[in-house]
Amino acid sequence: SKKHGLYAPGCHIPVVPSEELYIRSPDSVIVLAWQYYDVIAARHLQFTEQGGKFVVPLPDLMVI
Repeated sequence: SKKHGLYAPGCHIPVVPSEELYIRSPDSVIVLAWQYYDVIAARHLQFTEQGGKFVVPLPDLMVI
C-alpha cells in the first residue's frame, strides 16, 4: 500500500503491512479504519487466537 512506512496523521503511529502482526507479535493493534474492522478481524483470526487485541477507537472505543 502507498501508506505503508508512513504515519497516522496527528499521532505518529506507524502504518505497517498486515504481515507485521505475525513478525512483531504486538499485544494490541489500533484499527483506525474502524469501518473495515469486521473485514480486518476476519482476515486476522490467527492474531486474536494468539491473544492479540484490536483497539477500535471509533465510532465507540472497543478493545476486542
